[in-house]
Amino acid sequence: MATERTGLTIVVEFTIHEGKEDEFLEVVRAHLPRNAQDPGLEAFSVHRDLEHPNRFLFFEEWASRAAFDASLLAPWRDTYFPAITPLGERSMRTLEPTDLRFPA
Repeated sequence: MATERTGLTIVVEFTIHEGKEDEFLEVVRAHLPRNAQDPGLEAFSVHRDLEHPNRFLFFEEWASRAAFDASLLAPWRDTYFPAITPLGERSMRTLEPTDLRFPA
């Protein structure tokens, strides 16, 4: 029998202005320890596109929508968003998990 999954997955895609990739990664690296302390954040990973090295994907797994929404009000974001925004464009997708997962 399938196990019901709960939670929320956020996928954020960044297209960074050419030449700003290292600065972008520095900003992310500097804020990651505070992000990791957000209640309800279960997993976070950053991926770089092999064909377009100025594109990055963030995968975030949250315990609930409420936990994600609360994280948007975290004080550390007051410096994060102003530092990230001028470096490129971003789009975000909000997904709910299914019972199809490996490993189970």
